[in-house]
Amino acid sequence: MDPFQKHHRELCEFLALQRNAHVHTADLPYENLGTEKWLARFYDTVEILHNFLGKPLFSFLGKQGAGIASELIKTLNEGVLSAVKTKISAHRKVFEAKPTSEQKKLIDAASSIFASPSRNQHVSVCPSCGANGKVTGKRFKELPEQYAEGELYMEVEYLATSFQCTACELSFISIEEIAHAGLPTHFKKYESTSLHDLYEPEHYEEYDNM
Repeated sequence: MDPFQKHHRELCEFLALQRNAHVHTADLPYENLGTEKWLARFYDTVEILHNFLGKPLFSFLGKQGAGIASELIKTLNEGVLSAVKTKISAHRKVFEAKPTSEQKKLIDAASSIFASPSRNQHVSVCPSCGANGKVTGKRFKELPEQYAEGELYMEVEYLATSFQCTACELSFISIEEIAHAGLPTHFKKYESTSLHDLYEPEHYEEYDNM
């Protein structure tokens, strides 16, 4: 069977149309287009084309990028999708069986817990009960530092590794499950830094042995 299937062609055509709209019109087609809707299939398509050319994926994306791509490609597993849907449905059924007052108390408690998520966490609505849950991720990309309003900061991207909801106790432990649950597979955080923090390690490396 030809590995380049109809859905791969359709993705290429879709992205080409988005690109043309972005370049040749006043539209902003990417503004509300979340990467969770197309990025995994894009990497899957790129991998197929590279295999056809006899080149490894890292020759295009680099070793780190190829590793991230491989993780996202796994999220296309249809078997995982079925299991995730069943899991969400089961937790929703148990939660909805609770008295309304108890549901509200659990949702309020979850909102309080995740009001200030940790650096590697992102608050996301639980697909089962609607409470605030947390997506935890691993740091995988740091963008160039920026200076704004008297502060130096850095944008950091995280790849999702788990999800937890304390209200209905729904949890996922893989990026495949997270993707099929409709939760974000990656997220960004802004970290404040300083010139001293940025260049102190280089200073030590240069002068420690003197």
